[in-house]
Amino acid sequence: IGPETDGGIRTVGPSDICVMDADGRRLVRLTNDPVSDGEPAWSPDGGRIAFRRAAHIYTMKPDGTEITRLTTDAAASEPAWSPDGTQIVFTSRRDLGPDGIANPEIYLMNADGTEALNLTRDLATEDGHPAWSPDGTRIAYDSYPSAGGAVAVWLMDVDGSNKVRLSPAPGNDSEPAWSPDGTKIAFTRYGDNLGDIFVRNADGTGAVALTNLPGFDQSPDWQ
Repeated sequence: IGPETDGGIRTVGPSDICVMDADGRRLVRLTNDPVSDGEPAWSPDGGRIAFRRAAHIYTMKPDGTEITRLTTDAAASEPAWSPDGTQIVFTSRRDLGPDGIANPEIYLMNADGTEALNLTRDLATEDGHPAWSPDGTRIAYDSYPSAGGAVAVWLMDVDGSNKVRLSPAPGNDSEPAWSPDGTKIAFTRYGDNLGDIFVRNADGTGAVALTNLPGFDQSPDWQ
């Protein structure tokens, strides 16, 4: 099956969402759709799973029932729940940049899909991979200039204010993931056709490599 393109998101599909025990047993397929499903994210109470279907955000129950579409007007991806489960932050391409091409921005919406709000509001940058801090006060994400430049991890308040770029590095830092206590951030650092997992303090200091292997290590996630 050839690549599928919808709303600017290219996937090799179709693909489906599955769930299994933490030891890899009892694999169960939750979705079975002609288009690609991906990027699943559990709600904090375990009652819903947010995911991307083609170019929109949906939620469903953990048994695959009650699938509900949340976004309607533009390509959306990378959903992440607020710690209290009332909101979802995600990446949207509903805004056109200066070149007329859809520009990825970080948006926030209620868990039912209402009241979507652009948090990054900068058409000169391309923003993605949002991640909530465990205390619900900050959102980490990656960003790079549309005209070219290094990718860096940024932090902002949940209303989009107080944006801070973490210390620049010799490479490209992306895909941030908070530690459960909120004191550290794991991320992927790309450079020289390689990708490795790093961890740093939440203030941007003390970056340490966790992997140093040929190829690409990426998309860290804390337990």
